[in-house]
Amino acid sequence: MRYLAPVWADFTAHARLAADTSWPAFDATLASRGRARARVQCRVPLADGSDACTLEARFVAIAKT
Repeated sequence: MRYLAPVWADFTAHARLAADTSWPAFDATLASRGRARARVQCRVPLADGSDACTLEARFVAIAKT
């Protein structure tokens, strides 16, 4: 997590899959291997369009047995 600027009011965080990640590929991998990873990019934008913070993370799902 990179904190770039303070936030003094209510905010909204935006999250999306990274460019090299897709839900269909994630679903197929989870179905065939029982686990899958997704890279997610998140940001909290400020009113001027800059970012208050950013995060790039890898999330893992493991199928329930």
